[in-house]
Amino acid sequence: MDIWRIIKNIIIAILMVIGGILIIWGGEYGYLFLVVILCLTLVIYGIGYLYYYFTMAIHMVGGISSLYIGTLLMEAGLFTSSMYNVPKIYVLMYLAATYAFSGLVDVLRADEARKNHSPSWKAKMIFGIISILIAIAAFIFMKQESVLLIIYGGGLFFSAITRVIRSFQKTTDVYISA
Repeated sequence: MDIWRIIKNIIIAILMVIGGILIIWGGEYGYLFLVVILCLTLVIYGIGYLYYYFTMAIHMVGGISSLYIGTLLMEAGLFTSSMYNVPKIYVLMYLAATYAFSGLVDVLRADEARKNHSPSWKAKMIFGIISILIAIAAFIFMKQESVLLIIYGGGLFFSAITRVIRSFQKTTDVYISA
């Protein structure tokens, strides 16, 4: 990664740590911080995908997938913003399912990297398994809101650490000569 992406990832990680602190120590507002952070994250990523689509991917083969992903993320963010008044358990289940899906994707990517003899497959596997464990813990403590907020705040801390570690990992560039 270049220096600007590393700096961007570190800034995002700092914001994630601040969000985790707000969720854990927010008291009765912890749930509100959770919904706001989730909503803003999804909307910002959706806007990023839509911006990418309209500036570059519109001219690429398969670029339409960026439009679909951006639209779905925007919809999910707006849907999440409307979920503050519904019972909290639905939002928390939604978040636990997101952690489980993210962990499963990381584990599958790690398995694919292992098959391709990539040296970073172990770290990807560990990150995926920890995400799945966070989701399992969230499902176990679903009825205890204060414990769940601690789990999700800790999950944000873990995601921040993961982001910083991944930003300093060596990446391989594939060059295809004509």
